[in-house]
This record gives sequence, C-alpha cells and structure tokens, in this order.
Amino acid sequence: MSLSGQFQDAPYIMSSHERLNHTTDSHVQDTEDNTINGSHQNIKLETIRGPGSKYYHPIHRLPETHTDAGDGNDDDMEKGQNCSPCACPTSWTQKLTGLPVFVMCYGIAGIWMMTLGSLLGSQITSIERHLGLSSSKTGLILSSNDIGYLIAVLFGSHIGKYTHIPRCLSVSGLVFGISAIVMSFGRLEEPRVWRRGLQNNQTTLEMNQGIQFLCSVEDYTSYMNSSSGVNITHGGAPSIRHASSSGQPMAQDLSWAFWVFVVSAVVGGMVKSYRIPLLTHYVESNIQDKSRSGMYLGSSFTAMVFGPPVALLLGSYVSSLPVDLQETTMSKFDQRWVGAWWLGFIIVGSGSILFSLPVMFFPKHVKTAPEKMKTDKETNRMKSVKKVFIDMPKSLARIFRRPVYILALVGGCLEGFAFSGWFSFSQKYIETQFNKTPQQVSMTTGIIIIFTLAGGTFLGGYLSSRLKLELRGCTIYTLVICGVSAALDSLYLIFGCDNSEVMGLGDSSTVSSEACGCSSQTFFVCGDNNVDYRSPCLAGCTNVSNMVFSNCSEIMGGQARPGLCALGCPNFIPFMVVYSLSMLIGCSGIVPGFLMVVRSVESVDQSLATGASAFCQTLIGMLPAPILFGKLIDSTCRLWSVTSGYCMLYDRVMFRYYFNGIYIGLRIAHVIVLIFLLLIVQRQGKRDNSTRTPEVK
Repeated sequence: MSLSGQFQDAPYIMSSHERLNHTTDSHVQDTEDNTINGSHQNIKLETIRGPGSKYYHPIHRLPETHTDAGDGNDDDMEKGQNCSPCACPTSWTQKLTGLPVFVMCYGIAGIWMMTLGSLLGSQITSIERHLGLSSSKTGLILSSNDIGYLIAVLFGSHIGKYTHIPRCLSVSGLVFGISAIVMSFGRLEEPRVWRRGLQNNQTTLEMNQGIQFLCSVEDYTSYMNSSSGVNITHGGAPSIRHASSSGQPMAQDLSWAFWVFVVSAVVGGMVKSYRIPLLTHYVESNIQDKSRSGMYLGSSFTAMVFGPPVALLLGSYVSSLPVDLQETTMSKFDQRWVGAWWLGFIIVGSGSILFSLPVMFFPKHVKTAPEKMKTDKETNRMKSVKKVFIDMPKSLARIFRRPVYILALVGGCLEGFAFSGWFSFSQKYIETQFNKTPQQVSMTTGIIIIFTLAGGTFLGGYLSSRLKLELRGCTIYTLVICGVSAALDSLYLIFGCDNSEVMGLGDSSTVSSEACGCSSQTFFVCGDNNVDYRSPCLAGCTNVSNMVFSNCSEIMGGQARPGLCALGCPNFIPFMVVYSLSMLIGCSGIVPGFLMVVRSVESVDQSLATGASAFCQTLIGMLPAPILFGKLIDSTCRLWSVTSGYCMLYDRVMFRYYFNGIYIGLRIAHVIVLIFLLLIVQRQGKRDNSTRTPEVK
C-alpha cells in the first residue's frame, strides 16, 4: 500500500536515495571529464586502489600567484563563506552552521509542514458542522492542497536550486505557517449548529433552557384529551418540518470562511511542494564525503515521517475541546458538537514559523572552493540549464516509449486516486460506521500510523537492499504486496455496522410529532429503551436538566440523552486490526514500488521520469479523488440538516459498500496492471538473455 495521497514527496525522497547508490560512479566520471577537458588546471587526481575498486580524490591547489597574499586572507574568505548572515569567527559557531545542524533543524521544521493534510482529515466533521458544508465541499478544500502542489512543484524545484536554498526553505516554512494560521480565521464565522444564549448575565447553552427542543405540554395535553387526535391547535408553536431526506443537501451559500480555506490550502501546497528536492540538492552539493549523504537525508526524512501521526494526535486533543473553549456539558456524541478545530491550525502554523526561522541563518554554501572553481561551476551550470531545456523533449520521448514505465505510471495513478480519496475521508468513515467521536478515532489511528508507517517503510527499504531487487524483483514484490493489501482491505466490506433505526425519521411518525409542534432544529437522542429519536421533542420529552431530557412520553416517562445509542457492533476492533496490518504491509511496498518506476527507464532519464510520475499521479489521481469521493459520500446521506448544509445521518451500509467498494475496485485494477507489467518485464528479460553475446572462455 502506497501512501501517495498523504506523502507526495516520496518520489523525491527515493530519488535521492537512488542517486546515492550511483554516487561513486558519477563522481569518477565527472572527475575524469574535468581532467580530460582541462577545465580545472589546479586539480590533481590522486588514485587510491582498493580491492576491486578505484577511487579518485581531487586535491585542490591554489595558484602560485596567491601565495603572497598571506594565509590570513584565505582563512577570512573561508570563514565568510561558511558563516551565516551573522558573523561567526569562532570554530564552535561554524559548527552551528554545519550540515548536520542544518539537517536536524530542517527535519524538525519539516514535521510541521507534513501535518496539514492529516489535520484537515481529522477535523472534517467539526469543519463541516461549523461551516455547514457537505463532504463534496470539504473534498474541494482537500484537493486545493494538491492544486497548489501542481502549480509550483516543477518551477520551484528547478529554479530553487539557483537561490539561497536555506533562505528559500525558511521563507517557505514561514509562508506555510501563515497560511495555516489564516485557516483558523474560519472560527470567526458563527457555527451553524452550535448555539449559545445569554441568561442572567452568564453564557449558557441554549439547549439547557430546553424550550425550543421540548414537546409543548399544552399541545400534548390537548392532543391526549381529544377523542380522535385530529384538528389540534398548536397554540402558535411552529409545526414540525422534516429535514431534507432526498439525498441532496439543502442549497446553502458558501461563506467567506470556505474560500479562506481553499486559498490557504493552495498557498500551503505551493510552498511545500519543492522542499524535498531543494533539501536533497543542498545536502548533496555541500557534502564532502558522498557516502554520508544518505545518513543526513535519512535522518531528516525520518523526522518528517512523524508529521501525520503528530497531526492526528493533535487533532484528537483539539476535538475534545468545545469550539469556544468554554465549559459545557454537551456530549461529544451530540450531532451539534463542534470541536476546537481552529486551535490545531494555530498550533501547526506557529510551530512551522518557529522552527523555520533558524533555517534562514544557514549559509548558502557549507563547503568552500577556490574562486576559479566557483566560476567554472557557474558556467557549467548555465550550460547544463540550456541542455536541460534542449534535451527534455527527447528525454520525455524516450520515457513514454517504454511500455513498462507507462504501465507503472497508470498503476501509480490508480493507486494515488484510491488512497487519496480513501485516506481523505477515512476518519469520517470510521466515526460514522462505528459511532465514534473524532477524538477517539484520531487517537487510535495516530498511534497506529506511528508504528506502521515507520516500520513498514523501513522494512521495504531493508528488503529491497537485502534481496538486491532489480526491475523484475521490484515488480514481483510490488505485485505481491498490492495483492495481499487489497485482499485485506476487502474485509472492510464485512467489518461494519448496521443502520440505526431512528424514530421520527422520514415517513415514520409518533404521537409527539403530531401534537408537540416540534421545531426543525433537531438532533438525535437515545432513550432509556435503547431507541433513537430524531429529537427530544419527537420523544415527547418535556423537561431538560444538565443535558438530560426527562418525562419523555414515548419512553414511558423515561429519559433521553443526546447522540445515537451504542450500536452493540463488535466489528470495530477487527476493523482496526485489519487496518493496521494493511497499513504495515502496504507501507513496505513504497520503496520497491518507486524503484520499479526508476529502473524502468535509462539512468539518464530517471530524474525526469520520477518528476513526470509525481506530476501525473497528482494531476490524474490525487487531485480529483477527494472531490469525487466526497460526492459519493453525500449520496449515502439519510438526513440533511435544514438549517445547515451538512449531513446529520448517513446510511452506514451504503456508506460502507460505496466508499470501500470503489477503493477496493481501484486497488484490484492496479493489481491487474501490475500483472501485465510483470509479463512485459519477463518477456524483455528473455529477449535480452537470448540476444546477449555468449561469454568467451
């Protein structure tokens, strides 16, 4: 299982590791070319031979004419190049601007930039209730992040290499933090379902007054005294109006807060799209010992992996707080409960700003070189830029003439579409299917992802290296992993819960619905008889105290509490076990799956192939998926709110089959594509073996 929907930078991360495996060969070739062309006359090649290998180490020698200048000037120049914008003449301050410290600082800053998508997913329910949004609208917010990613990834990755990379990365983190904080401004919009009123100069829940949510005693008494139960006068109380159950949300005007979310998500996606390519370029171009590059990049990437779990645990905390941070006795199972979602965005934005500031003070170049070498390097760089634009069409033509790459790309788009849509709404699905609060779901999934994501990714990388997987091996491994993971995911269709029977929903009616003059502002309550009612009024409740409704005629004078009754469904734990196993096994296929794409093209085209793959997967797969999955979820709604545009009650069975059915179908299609891909790889392998020249003994 590939988490492409959550981790868009995986191709760039793996591309850097792939390049590290060929560092020695490329370094030797570059050194030999420089020697032959005579571009660096002051470089002497020293050859060190080892068992079965040869390494070239360039030794820099300054021209004789610079000797008279004195060693002090050279030291000053070197210190100036290694220092941050602030003066740092001492050795210990130079260490603070070194590459290890930079990698550590940006790794911590990167954690916060990896949290936005997961935080949005964990707060979907509260945001929908606060702003009165349907799932298709929140899907557009989630897709806006991918829109920003597409806009800036190619341009930023290419142009950013020629800027002051630490400052560029720092500014990106600052802008990202600001955009996250701007999202929290949606708190200024009045919640559509959360109501507070003033009484006795104290802020209290309007529900605690209970008048507009209770059955009218006068109307009910008049009804009971009537012989036929008809022609009842409601005493001016509004007659009941059922919420929309037509399968379509009520028409609602989109608030300014919705567009703030969209624009902020686009900006956040833009500024974080090129951080991995620039980080990789900065490390590899400033490290002396190329063999240590993997250690530096690996430590930074490992830190970033903890971004989604941190977001989910943070989401669990803010979901447990009321939206206005004031004490309340409202139950978290109440359909009107809105968590303090905005607080999570303030914390994420502040963390990104705080930890991105130190990155700005690192130097442009950590290692130094003579001025002539710098001039030659800039000249060669400009030539390489021109060559890139000239050779790019030829390289793209070579890439897309390879059937293996095309099939791998098609499979990646299917996988990206499936996971982007499923993971965007997985929190909402678990909440709805098993009647859990956002706090419970975020806490559970956050703990699971901490272990499965890190463990699965490490396992996949270890097995790829241990088994020395080539193209055929990576294809077989990816096919097996995707097949097993898809088989486990198909159990989601079994491990679900049935619908709750809600009295007063649709055509069903009770005595109270005819007599009590119930308001359209309703919410579900669970009676002592373990029966759900659409509102306290429809349960015939006439009193309320401390969020408990009492004297309910439909419950034989019993009580009712906000929220749906416990389902008594035993499938939550089996579902989470399957979820954990599927996550662990699927994550182990991230590395081999990417290596399969990389090794399907020539080495000279690998960088462009990974970029084109990431671009296509985002454009075709991850961008439209949240919107389409959101519309699919909306089609399973049983009861839409009259006063707001969010769904109050879903059909659990339809939700389970539609949501998981399209997800599993896309995964099976990916497995079929991998089968054809493996057949082509094996056929190419046989053809290569038949045309290979026999070895002369």
